[in-house]
Amino acid sequence: MGTAVNLWPLIGVAVIIVGFVLRFNPVNKNKMLTAIGSGFLKTRNIPLIILLPLAVIGLLERHGLRERAQMWISGFGHQGGAGGAFADRLSVRA
Repeated sequence: MGTAVNLWPLIGVAVIIVGFVLRFNPVNKNKMLTAIGSGFLKTRNIPLIILLPLAVIGLLERHGLRERAQMWISGFGHQGGAGGAFADRLSVRA
């Protein structure tokens, strides 16, 4: 026979189900929505931080960034195998 399965972690699931059945909700909905709204207003510049780089990357991709990068990287292998590629990497990094 196999080893016994530990069912203790499932107690948390049972507690949540019992809470839903009894409609026990300790959080006030108005307080929760107020907290979410104030958090959004405090951090509304985050979409700019996320979306601006995505737009720049999209424009670069449209104008052939991937193809240029592939050509540039493929040129490393022709200069002495793995040692040449490693030396090229070190020279670019320095």
